[in-house]
Amino acid sequence: MKKIILLFLLFNAVISHSQNKNMKYEYDQEKLNGAGQREGELIHTSYNEMTEYKHLYKEGKLIQAENYRYNLEGIKPLIGKYKNEKPFEGYFVYSNELEIPLIDYYENGIFKAQYTCSLLDLMQYEGQEFNLKFTKTTYKNNKPDNGLVHTDEFRLGEAHLLVSEYYTDGKITNADFWIMAMHYAELIKLKFLPKGYTIYKESLPNAEDEAIDNKFRSITIEFEDSKNGNVLFEVENKLIAKSQFSYSDISQKIKPSKGFISYFFFNDDQILMAQNVTLETNKELYKEAYGPNSNLISQVFLMMNNQPIPYFSNEGKNDYSLVLELDESINTHVALYVDEKGNPVRGFLIEQQSDKYKYTQYEDSKIVSKKDSLTLESLKKLILNAKQQ
Repeated sequence: MKKIILLFLLFNAVISHSQNKNMKYEYDQEKLNGAGQREGELIHTSYNEMTEYKHLYKEGKLIQAENYRYNLEGIKPLIGKYKNEKPFEGYFVYSNELEIPLIDYYENGIFKAQYTCSLLDLMQYEGQEFNLKFTKTTYKNNKPDNGLVHTDEFRLGEAHLLVSEYYTDGKITNADFWIMAMHYAELIKLKFLPKGYTIYKESLPNAEDEAIDNKFRSITIEFEDSKNGNVLFEVENKLIAKSQFSYSDISQKIKPSKGFISYFFFNDDQILMAQNVTLETNKELYKEAYGPNSNLISQVFLMMNNQPIPYFSNEGKNDYSLVLELDESINTHVALYVDEKGNPVRGFLIEQQSDKYKYTQYEDSKIVSKKDSLTLESLKKLILNAKQQ
């Protein structure tokens, strides 16, 4: 019950976007000097009647802060001294939009490190913040070098994707993806590989709801380069599906292999052709993966079949929303399914004719509609009308 309440509070915190370093402090009793400025030691007591923090003011300016809520490396209270109303020496406690603690450490006015904890730990130690396990994050050239960083949140319709990245020697090694909505939160994870990444959901052997699929499922992306690679979809290390993908413009010929061709029409009028060659499929496990109790990884795999596979980098800023949401720069998407010889079976074949386009629609390996010398706009309208029928 406590966790449900916490999730409700966390979700509302995301909506409100409270500022972490402009916190409005509240005290048990105000102390003002003759000029109406805060003066002396002011104390804030928490709901359990324990001192949470003490602040020392002089002529309205914050001089020193003491925090008793958290235990960091055996240090308690955490003391931070200000100079010219800016952090100068010691530990300074804030929180982000999710009320996850962020503790900045300064030496002689220079920022040295930040300490924080995972969202999972925050949920597990609700009301026992002194037991939180903090991770020290160091920076180099104003970029994370080692430790844990909570990134900006991504909107997913009525839900939110909250991402926490783990760094080693300036590289992202892992990331936690929290999908959150009202009274709901689910965790999936990403692990970077030398030439790609794995997205997975760990099994929950003690889960209360037997109707939920708690098996370990994973999707592994292996890039040969930014335009070619392989996808493996697995459950408890058993292969569900394996495919090979390649991206090109529509002038390229279709490979004679079973699978499907996707055409992505972007807002800037570019067309990307993606050929997905089916290498292996376990039909029984595939059917189970999309049963009534399928887990979130199945949705991620489905999303990857409906847009170009995200090329996430362990060095740069990534749009992780693409794991569960379509790329907004794509305005139209159609597919063509082909047999082992590369012959069209069902869907739409798009071909380029100089500055015009040719459109052919197939059903049961037969042509049901065909037009050529189309402009890009007329082609997209034709596709839209055909998809609505």
